[in-house]
Parts: sequence; structure tokens; C-alpha cells
Amino acid sequence: MFTNSILDTIDVRVAKGRMFEDLEGNQGDADSALWARVPGHLAPSAATLAIFGDYVSGSVSQPIGLRVMGRSLDKHASGSSAATHRVGVCDIRIHAIIDGYAQGNAFLWSQDGELLATASQSMGVRLWPGEGPPGR
Repeated sequence: MFTNSILDTIDVRVAKGRMFEDLEGNQGDADSALWARVPGHLAPSAATLAIFGDYVSGSVSQPIGLRVMGRSLDKHASGSSAATHRVGVCDIRIHAIIDGYAQGNAFLWSQDGELLATASQSMGVRLWPGEGPPGR
């Protein structure tokens, strides 16, 4: 099956947290982290760093323990002038989940430990279709 999504070409691996298939309804940590790498055909830039900032919405699944979708209500990304590095770690922290809304931040680090950018996102949160607490 062919899709035309940038997310299909980015190399991302869980460094802290759970994979979607491991979410079974048990609440987890609000902090998670991803190893991420810009694909070779994309030059590192503020735009590619902003893409990694979008992983904040997916990380809402970690503390809830169920797969969720996030629709961005407000997003902000700030980067350094050193956006020539390929990202190493996306350190994501979910600060609040209340009445179907969430807010979190991401800190984007280079492989050599330099802070490249920060991102914040507020979003509406909904369960994936067919997702729900175990035994429902």
C-alpha cells in the first residue's frame, strides 16, 4: 500500500515509553522519548524540526495507556541557528490531560547533546476508532 506521508520516511524508535501495540489501558509515565532521524533526502532545517515537534500529540497515549489521536489547537516551535544537525532524541513531556484536551512540550536534541529546538502543542484528544478500555 502506498501512502504519501512524511511520517512513513522518518526513522523513529522508542527510547522511553511504550509502542502503540503495547498500550493495554494501563496508565503510564507522562514523559517519553524517541530516537529520531531525518531521512537522507531531507536537509535538516527548521521545517524538519517542526515535524518532530508533532510527535507531542502521539505521546498523549503514554499516560492514558490507550491509542489516541490529537488534533492540534495551538503549536509553537522555536529552534536554534544550528538546525543543520540531524535530530537525535525527542524528549516529550505531557503536562496536562483534561476533559479531552492535552498540552505538552518536546525538547529536540542532537546526537551530540545540543538542544536544537523546543516545541509545545495544545490539542484535542480522541481515542482511535475501536480503541477503548480492555474488556469493554
